Amino acid sequence: MSDPPKKAGISGLLKPLGMLVLAAVMMAAGGFGANMLLQGKHDSGEENHSSEQDVALLSDQSDRSDQSDRSDQSDRSDQSDQSDQSDQSDQSDQSDRSDQSDRSDQSDQSDQSDQSDQSDQSDLSDQSDHNSDTQSLGNTQLQADEMLRSGDYAHALRSYRALQKIAKRADLPQLQFRLALCAEMMGNYGDALAGYQRMISNPAMTAWIGVARLGEARCLLSLQRHDTLQSEVCRTALLDETSMSPTARSELIGLLGRARVAELMSVKELDLLSDNSMVLPLWQPDHFQLLDKLPEMISEKAPPVSSEIMGVVAIPEPNPDKIILRLHTARLDVGQLLRNLIHRCHFKYEDTELSLSAMESRTVVVRLTDARLSQILDGLTIPFGNTWTFDGETIRISLKQQVSGPELIRFQQQSAQRLLEYSLDQSAESPQAGHNRLAMGTLLFQQQKVEDAANVFLQQFELEPHSALASSASFNLAKCELRLRRPEEARQMFLRTIDAGQTSVQLRVAAYMYTGRLLIEMGRSKNAVNMLMRGLMLSENSTLEPHAAMLLSSCYLLTSQPQAAASILAERRSRLDIDAHRDAAAFLSTAASFKAAVLVDRREREGQKALVALSRFDASRQFGCHWNLIAASIAEELGLTQQAMSYYMAVVDAQPAAPLQNEAVLRLSGLYERDEKYDDARKLLSRLAPGAGDQLEIAGLLKSADVALDQGQPADAIQYCRQLLRKEPSQQVLKEAFRIMGKAYEKLGDHRSAIYCYSGMLPSEREISPVPTAGDMTHGESGGHQ
Repeated sequence: MSDPPKKAGISGLLKPLGMLVLAAVMMAAGGFGANMLLQGKHDSGEENHSSEQDVALLSDQSDRSDQSDRSDQSDRSDQSDQSDQSDQSDQSDQSDRSDQSDRSDQSDQSDQSDQSDQSDQSDLSDQSDHNSDTQSLGNTQLQADEMLRSGDYAHALRSYRALQKIAKRADLPQLQFRLALCAEMMGNYGDALAGYQRMISNPAMTAWIGVARLGEARCLLSLQRHDTLQSEVCRTALLDETSMSPTARSELIGLLGRARVAELMSVKELDLLSDNSMVLPLWQPDHFQLLDKLPEMISEKAPPVSSEIMGVVAIPEPNPDKIILRLHTARLDVGQLLRNLIHRCHFKYEDTELSLSAMESRTVVVRLTDARLSQILDGLTIPFGNTWTFDGETIRISLKQQVSGPELIRFQQQSAQRLLEYSLDQSAESPQAGHNRLAMGTLLFQQQKVEDAANVFLQQFELEPHSALASSASFNLAKCELRLRRPEEARQMFLRTIDAGQTSVQLRVAAYMYTGRLLIEMGRSKNAVNMLMRGLMLSENSTLEPHAAMLLSSCYLLTSQPQAAASILAERRSRLDIDAHRDAAAFLSTAASFKAAVLVDRREREGQKALVALSRFDASRQFGCHWNLIAASIAEELGLTQQAMSYYMAVVDAQPAAPLQNEAVLRLSGLYERDEKYDDARKLLSRLAPGAGDQLEIAGLLKSADVALDQGQPADAIQYCRQLLRKEPSQQVLKEAFRIMGKAYEKLGDHRSAIYCYSGMLPSEREISPVPTAGDMTHGESGGHQ
């Protein structure tokens, strides 16, 4: 009586086993077909399609996945029906066999047990095939990732496309991100932008919005679409902390700050040889870092949405940068929200009709836990084309077209600084932190905060001395040192730029040129020749080659090598015969010929040519103030005294102060003395830079003593000569100094000291007779008469 139930239980066990076998067979067949499809796609060698087609495929993949799911459900339903029929048949057979003997039953049970074992083995075999297919797909994606890492974007793109056609719905986001990233790396920013925006608009890809927003911002920045960046992206990043993870949001805010700085620079092509320009390299995503950090970025959750609240957390002082707010709202009118916020913080509110019209019918949602009032004001004004200002008690909202140019630039600089400060504070270890520091230093330099900018660049250089940004940081720091009138420190930083491992050719050439220029200004022109020759060799066939050639030629002129100066120009005649370089090259060529001329007739002819070239030459547009010294020398030799004086004065006023400035001071003071302008000469000589080199200092002191003597101030002349003698001058200078001192003592009536000086001996300062007064001279004369 107990046998039938036992047989029925075995039949019930066979039912799920049969379903597993059939399902495993179907999955194995599907996996094999998928592998065949992938292999056929690889072997077909079809041409690589555009990234736009790849991104378009993603929009249809979801529908294909739905169809695939429905098809799988239909197959499972058919399998279930077949399994039920098989169960009914098994039950009928068991009923027929219920009257057989126990031995027959045992035999049947043994047969069923064997079938069950075979079925279990078949299930394991099918499951193994399925796992193998899944592993094969994973290996294919790993191979595609390696192609992406190595820079083989085209093949990586083709592999991701093939994977996309057979991928499950859960794998679509990561494939879509990789396709957009490949397009971005290939420079197809429009296609990449479309791919990232599809991910942002897809509600099923909430976890991927942060990385997609970053990709969108990078593409917009590369496409120079600053307006779009400062509207939609800026509003989302500044006003809604729940839209993406904290890491993604802080990096996005930093990117917005860098975009604002790049927009403020307003230079299409960076002028590396301008003392006022900074190097701000564009941040490009690192394939390794992006793929390695991707799981972390995706797994990091955005802060939850809180209930509506508007409250002031802290007001340490009445300053929008210090006030902390907690603000979670539903969708509100922008203008009304601004008024409520400003009044809540105890400030007065003002706006204009145009600023109101820009905010008309515009609404926002704000979700911020602890944010500065200034950040919220940026988010409520910048995206709508408005600005805000604070005068101590009133916050005024204005349309950006209403404010003056300097005021608009100041607002843009301040907002960019706030963005960068927030990003650096929240993500100091981010891969973008170095670029944020460079942008911050550039911004401070533009605001004339040169010392602060130098500290930021120095911090970046010390934090990452071997990174790709080290050369840019040292180059910018060197220019800050130039502005701070520290030429030796600037030269050292330019040398670090040259020695940096990841310096571009153009930047290295510019660093060589700056180093040579500083050596010229420091009175070391012969040393400058070697540096400039290296820079010229490195600059071959580049845009900097004409500048490097003319700089080396000018250095040869300063070192009295006119033939070498002319040969440098002759070798590059075709490169210099363009409007940008023609006048300067012509001036150098004629100046070299004039300096090399010895015969009177030839010197006269070359002088006429030099005069014409000088009239067309603009020294202020050239690289380095030493060009003015060359022009002044030519003008002085041609008898153009006033023009020579103006050139010398340009050198004196140039930055930074260096021995070259002292040389110009000495030559110009000589012209003043020749014209008997002794007051001007003495004022000029007082501008001699200390520590500029012993020889120049000695020459300056000697000239100062001579001018003081001519001006009737012998005591000052004696003091200048005594300072000069402490410098260990040459024999010729020593004789001249004693001659001037002798005359000075003679004018003072101290004939004993004068005799010492004329004999080449230095009298003691204690033996100097006091300067006779008018009364003493009268008394002496009357006494002698008596």
